[in-house]
Amino acid sequence: MSISYWFSLILFTFLIQSTAIAQTCVEVFQRTPKIHRLFIDPNRQLVQAELDMSVGRFEAALQASTMVVRLDAGSSRGWLMMGLALKGLRRFDRSKIAFQRAIDIEIDSGSPGPIRETASRELVDIYEKTKDYESLADYLGFSIANEGPRQTLYFQAVVANLRAGRVEKAAERFYELERRYPDEPLLGSLRAQVLLAQGRLSEAYEAIDRYIGKGGIRADKRALGVKAKILNRLGRIEEATEVFRRILEIDPNNPIALSQIGYSYLVLGLPKKALPWLRQSFDLEPHNTVVLRNLVKALMDLEQSAELAKLASRMPQGEERSYIEAASSALRGHFSRALDQLESVTPTPRVQRLQARLHYLAGNPILAKQTLIQLIHNLENPDLFVIAALAKLERLDQPHDKFAASPMLKAVIESLTGSELKIVSQMTHSNFWTIKGDELPAPPSSDIANSFWVHQGIYLRPVDGNAVREITHQSHRND
Repeated sequence: MSISYWFSLILFTFLIQSTAIAQTCVEVFQRTPKIHRLFIDPNRQLVQAELDMSVGRFEAALQASTMVVRLDAGSSRGWLMMGLALKGLRRFDRSKIAFQRAIDIEIDSGSPGPIRETASRELVDIYEKTKDYESLADYLGFSIANEGPRQTLYFQAVVANLRAGRVEKAAERFYELERRYPDEPLLGSLRAQVLLAQGRLSEAYEAIDRYIGKGGIRADKRALGVKAKILNRLGRIEEATEVFRRILEIDPNNPIALSQIGYSYLVLGLPKKALPWLRQSFDLEPHNTVVLRNLVKALMDLEQSAELAKLASRMPQGEERSYIEAASSALRGHFSRALDQLESVTPTPRVQRLQARLHYLAGNPILAKQTLIQLIHNLENPDLFVIAALAKLERLDQPHDKFAASPMLKAVIESLTGSELKIVSQMTHSNFWTIKGDELPAPPSSDIANSFWVHQGIYLRPVDGNAVREITHQSHRND
């Protein structure tokens, strides 16, 4: 072999060793903060992180901010930048930790400033984005205790507790807010929301009506939304629908208003009319669980198995997808497969209603009724869709010329308020006032209500305005 060959081999070996040594030096350099400080300026890294964030380079911003907190674990600004970068990458769990660390450092400093305010605002936003309302309520309670009674914190705490289902805690926070800031104009809207959550519907309606004022001087979309929800709970669905239409005049692409109009049609048994509204709402806000579930219910009622299957394919793996796949299977007649698909889904009332429906379609009406009856027993508050499902099952097994409710169903019906009774009757196209012994309500005059008529507790047929006038003397409208 030539001398040049041996020289090349020796040189190549030296280069490999040099590369290994260099890599080792880099690793030591990266892991040793003291060496870092000799060569890297944390402030320059912070500026670099901010520049990267401003152009959406979240991964680069994360690397720069990570370098900062390695050099100085007490840099609240560094932790804030790390939280923002992680949030941009949708790594919300780690982002919450970074923001909380920034907040803790600011509190320990004894003079918290803009960094704490920003970190706190971002942390609240993440809790809301992930719908972790219990953690949000806890954090806001901590903030009130440590930052003092700030008006914004109280408002946020009331809403967070309401969304977390902590009604009494929400009421407690509201009364604290009212005591400290009695002249705050927005109290009226918040009071109505608390009263609504407590089930004090008449008081809630009076509160929101008083807040909106004569001539609707404060008829913003949020206040109108509260009013519409109260009207829905009172069973005044047509009025609620009109209020949601007013919201759309202010905000034509409001997904909640669109969804609620669709939901009103669902309650009235008009899924075909509901579907366009629900589709539009879902297109605007596909990650909203309420919007999605209303759309799925309309598609189920219209037996749109293909669209349900397509919708399921768009969803990430999880319980919502399994539920939609089960609904699609049920409509295609694959009842056993649908029941298997529901095995991995938490048995909420909605899931158990579908299970009961599947049992009935599979030829087991007794098991279907037992599923619904057991569900009614287990629920603290009446689920009107469950009651309506049981009523529909009972009616299917009886002659068309009469309907006699079972003792179980009769007991449930008798426990309902007038507004709840009205909604169940609309859902089932039946007249349950005679079961409860109440006087029938006066017929309404809207086009929506004209769609359904009831005679001796039996659904007759959709009718147009002319037919309504012809049979008014012998039928009772179900409203």
